[in-house]
Amino acid sequence: MSISFDERFEVLRELGSGEFADVSEVRDRDSGALFALKRSRDGASLKNEFAMTRAAAHAGVVCVHELGVHNGASAFTMELLVGDDLITHVRKDLVLPAPGGPHLPMAFGQPLQAVGSSLFRRCSDEGLRRLRSSLAMLTEVLAHVHQLGMVHRDLQPANVRVASDGGLTLIDFGLTARQGATTATPSLGAPSHIAPEDAAGVAAHVESDWYAIGVLLFEALTGELPFAGTGQDVLLRKQTVSAPAPSFFVDNIPRDLDALCRGLLQPSQNLRFGAPQLFECLTLQTVTGRP
Repeated sequence: MSISFDERFEVLRELGSGEFADVSEVRDRDSGALFALKRSRDGASLKNEFAMTRAAAHAGVVCVHELGVHNGASAFTMELLVGDDLITHVRKDLVLPAPGGPHLPMAFGQPLQAVGSSLFRRCSDEGLRRLRSSLAMLTEVLAHVHQLGMVHRDLQPANVRVASDGGLTLIDFGLTARQGATTATPSLGAPSHIAPEDAAGVAAHVESDWYAIGVLLFEALTGELPFAGTGQDVLLRKQTVSAPAPSFFVDNIPRDLDALCRGLLQPSQNLRFGAPQLFECLTLQTVTGRP
């Protein structure tokens, strides 16, 4: 019999809403402790997500507590995180103008930098330091998840949380699968961040997670996505053209991060960078301070 959360927890406020579930801040009526409560919509079960998150236990993975039912829906409690998403954390000291008009026009899959209208902006020097630190932690956490035989499959800014002290936490294992597992879902995660091959519904593989890291790195460095547009347009361009380098749009991008981003965004799984190149780049920078 499932544990009922109805009487035990007081819902304080809504924290977020996704395609399949909602997350709220709740207070335990007995202890007064605060938690995050994730509850499903449309009768979906969160049992697999709860199990995957618990199996991935790590200092950099959100800690889940109990699986139960809330208002008749599958739900579980987890630690309440306070902080920013990864991109906000990295670029929070950068003042951007309000978007004026439509997004950048596209030509042959590449965004055109129209004079006076581009939102591409280089990350600040302090932001670059935050980026390197966060990227190193995220690489360690993701490598841990992969070593356990899992693929996250939904790496996007909102699912990488960074606290005020710089501590990083990976959340939302709702689409996580065992490596090699096939799925009937043709598209996984956000179209802006999934790998080109994922649009074809291939078996879960770690290379797709590293591609998503490349998208996060591009976004952190430039403030924009390598491909923009509707979901189907983005997926089509990813499958037909290579992603641009951050340095194509923004001056003074550190050479090592620019090369790392290009390697992570390789359309071919066989040529795509992964944990070894990330660790080499970030370790080298830490030791030498080389840009």
